[in-house]
Amino acid sequence: MAKQAKMERCGIFIFICYFVWISAIGFTSTSATECKDTRNAPTDSDIAWNCRLEPKYVLNKTAVSWYGAYIACLQNGMDLAIIKSKEEEQALEAELTKYCLTPGITHGYWIGGSRNGSPNDAYLWFATGEDISYNKFSKGQPDKAGGVEACVHIFVTDDHQFFWNDWICTNKIGFICQVRKSPRNCCNP
Repeated sequence: MAKQAKMERCGIFIFICYFVWISAIGFTSTSATECKDTRNAPTDSDIAWNCRLEPKYVLNKTAVSWYGAYIACLQNGMDLAIIKSKEEEQALEAELTKYCLTPGITHGYWIGGSRNGSPNDAYLWFATGEDISYNKFSKGQPDKAGGVEACVHIFVTDDHQFFWNDWICTNKIGFICQVRKSPRNCCNP
């Protein structure tokens, strides 16, 4: 009986996570007909799937500051994406290729890297405080231009390559959330 009640709570949590994400953040999916690409783009049902299977990502094209992105992910039981290895980078890039992304450094998506709060001004994963050991910064980056670039985003180039860049945290672009690896975001039946 207790296990059945726990399973019901998990189902309710997944529904709430899906509903909050759709209504509060304004997620809009891109249909395959809107894309120049013929691959299937994710649908709204992918959000519920991402909410319970880990580590998966949710892309949000709503333009917000890095701080707004961090809070939006946090409020929905997720973190801004954390990429610790080439394999994780490739997995995220594979997810991103399902979407019609506008190429260019100013059309990127916030991820969880920042030098905010770093005692030595180094880039770290803000949610965990860990130094960024693996990275895919574009040539000459991070440059902390003008001393004001402190947050990391990922972008795609015209030739479909993905790179990272540091940018001004108050600039508004889309963002990528990652389901937490801890059991606190979904039920453990």
